[in-house]
Amino acid sequence: MDISTKLPEDFQYVYQFANGESQYRCVAAVLAMIGEFAFPGKWQSPAELMHQIYEHYAGPDIPSNTDGLTKEQCLDWLNTNHVGFIDLQDLIGDANALREELEAQNKQGVVQLITVADESQLRYAKNGEKLHNWVDVGLHHCILRVGFSDSDGYGLYMEPAASLAFPHPVPIMWDDIAKAGVMTILSIMPHGVAVPPAGFRFSQGTWPKPKATFDVAKAESTVSAMAQAAVALQQAAAALISDLDALKEEV
Repeated sequence: MDISTKLPEDFQYVYQFANGESQYRCVAAVLAMIGEFAFPGKWQSPAELMHQIYEHYAGPDIPSNTDGLTKEQCLDWLNTNHVGFIDLQDLIGDANALREELEAQNKQGVVQLITVADESQLRYAKNGEKLHNWVDVGLHHCILRVGFSDSDGYGLYMEPAASLAFPHPVPIMWDDIAKAGVMTILSIMPHGVAVPPAGFRFSQGTWPKPKATFDVAKAESTVSAMAQAAVALQQAAAALISDLDALKEEV
């Protein structure tokens, strides 16, 4: 069964090759989609936001510009725009723990920016077709994970370079992501949800922590039990006094 993170109702997929400008806007496209997720309604045109992000960090958004964005620039944009995130760099070396954490985060409404080293490994999970048929090895790529299948082994990704002929989100097998070589994973907090304390794992707890609720029925039951105990204590005390009085008369 597919488990998808809830996205804003007006969420728009951003295609990095739109408008025939720079072909190296995958990070900018993912950041634009993250902007939609973290602050619904703040930016009216995610495609225009992609353009603005790219020009701010990489220069002119023109076909001849082959510069991409670095992780440092990505972090700068997130911090500048007050987008809450968690860097999962410490889990990249443990594939099982990383996958478990990503799935737990998706279940709790968190999406993830993922950068891989070799985009040629990315395939459409349904039939194995390459998502990028123009490259054979070695190019870095950035995608946005928004869910997963708990039965078929794939994640669900807003893949900014995949042909529009593929469904979005695109299912990609976790093994293919691992083969592509995970370089960076940033978990993005939903709108209005604070970043959890350092070291918190979604696979081991719930965030935000559920608020305590007052159980009226339980409280009434406790009060009733206390009242019954008080009556029993009074009766015991009266019986003890009676026994002591009787003992005095005998003496």
